[in-house]
Amino acid sequence: MGVTGRRFGDIPPLQRRVLDVVWKSLIRCVPGATVTRKYGIDCIALDGVIVGGLAGYRHHNSYFPFSGGVVSRIGRLPRGCSSSQGTLRFPLDQPLAPTVVRRLVRLRLAEMAAVDHGRRIVTFPNGALKAVGPMRRGKLHGAWSWYRQDGSLMRTGSFRDGSATGAWRTYDRAGRVISEENKGSTTARRVVRESTRPAPRAIRSRAKSPRRSSARRVDSHRQTR
Repeated sequence: MGVTGRRFGDIPPLQRRVLDVVWKSLIRCVPGATVTRKYGIDCIALDGVIVGGLAGYRHHNSYFPFSGGVVSRIGRLPRGCSSSQGTLRFPLDQPLAPTVVRRLVRLRLAEMAAVDHGRRIVTFPNGALKAVGPMRRGKLHGAWSWYRQDGSLMRTGSFRDGSATGAWRTYDRAGRVISEENKGSTTARRVVRESTRPAPRAIRSRAKSPRRSSARRVDSHRQTR
């Protein structure tokens, strides 16, 4: 999703270059993420949920994990950095190392995958979206979607208090339904894609008719007598 306006606002060129370096590290951590802006902060989001954001200020740059528990769990702060509950501040002229950005993103994604009440987002080890859907009191509840690592939709289905229910569909990489099953019902149907191959031609059997073969054997026997 595109965002209007200049990223990071009107800041000095050196500070912008530093933020651009960190931004590229952030983007690499979450393949398929969308770019957005929230509270005036340039961010990336996964299925509409903010993973992290950056902003430049007069005396420092800031990384925002959009979570109150991420920064406190990264361990020892990098040199020249300081923090508050929801912000990691770093120098104007020194970018965060890619390993630090990766750590911040992984902690945030782990939080998003552990939601017990609300929207849960699960990712592959490389940060790409794997599954998304609602939770209620620790159980899957509502419509869920599953994705392949290349970003294509693989399956959709619904839950009610942790139990599968309703229509479940499986898709090929082109987005076509290849199978459908009604969970909680004794009936299920399979949707088969139409083949582009021509129908095989019927092959005529060369086997001789038993009656004709036996009649020929009788005639031959009569001729030899």
